[in-house]
Amino acid sequence: MSERCCSRYSSGASIGCTPTSTQAKMVSKRIAQETFDAAVRENIEEFAMGPEEAVKEAVEQFESQGVDLSNIVKTAPKVSADGSQEPTHDILQMLSDLQESVASSRPQEVSAYLTRFCDQCKQDKACRFLAAQKGAYPIIFTAWKLATAGDQGLLLQSLNALS
Repeated sequence: MSERCCSRYSSGASIGCTPTSTQAKMVSKRIAQETFDAAVRENIEEFAMGPEEAVKEAVEQFESQGVDLSNIVKTAPKVSADGSQEPTHDILQMLSDLQESVASSRPQEVSAYLTRFCDQCKQDKACRFLAAQKGAYPIIFTAWKLATAGDQGLLLQSLNALS
């Protein structure tokens, strides 16, 4: 099947759907994390919903359209303390922190961020999926390279994070 569909929100976010099953009756639609997050933000900004209610409403809306949300982080993105950045999910903030500590060659920080990153990934498949989409493997591989300089504990943590 090569059938495609597209739904659009008032914010301009669209749902591009591609069937993942060869069974004609069981067509599954997928959306990007950014589309889900845009729907949640729209619920918060335009309908004055709280974060939990906005997420619940977005989940219900997408599921009613037959969208598979198994790879979507179903929490409202967090806004930075000063509000200057685009909202982000905890897993992406940890990935950013990890990347910064790896770039600065700070092995103890890398170790702490790898531990937090792995804990977050163990909790939810959607977090692993989002992190992988946003470049987790190259960052963790770079941490592994840093560890090969002699830190066996960090080497093990890096390999664990890659798995």
